[in-house]
Parts: sequence; C-alpha cells; structure tokens
Amino acid sequence: MHAAEQQVEPDLNDATRYEKDSPGEYICFYGSPTMVQSLLAADLMDELVLTVVPIVIGSGKKLFPMGLSHCCSSLSLS
Repeated sequence: MHAAEQQVEPDLNDATRYEKDSPGEYICFYGSPTMVQSLLAADLMDELVLTVVPIVIGSGKKLFPMGLSHCCSSLSLS
C-alpha cells in the first residue's frame, strides 16, 4: 500500500464518512458490487465510474438488482 492508501475494516460506511469529512479532494475505491451497493445505499458516493468487462461464459452479479433509479436517484448518467 502507498502512504495515502488504507485498508478499511470493519465498517466501510463509517470509514467513508470520516474520509469525506477530512481535507482532500478525492476518495477512490476499487471493489465489488456489494461495496458499491453499500456506499450508494448510505448516500456516500458522489461519482461512480464503471469499467465494464463482458463475461463470455456464465453470468455475473447485478450491480443494480432493483434498477438504477431505486438505489441512486440523485446520480446522473453522462
């Protein structure tokens, strides 16, 4: 890990609230759909950048199982 990186345990939402209240510009997360869903449900995500990697065989977990408008109505798509 770099000096500005930290591993968040056990409560992602509490750690994110703390970091959002601290000085600095951006907080960047790399993680799973479960983590994204948790941050969106707690209204802790200001911007979401998705990298889509198609699955050739099989299926993956849905990021927005109940639809985009259900979990994050204040976000806009661009």
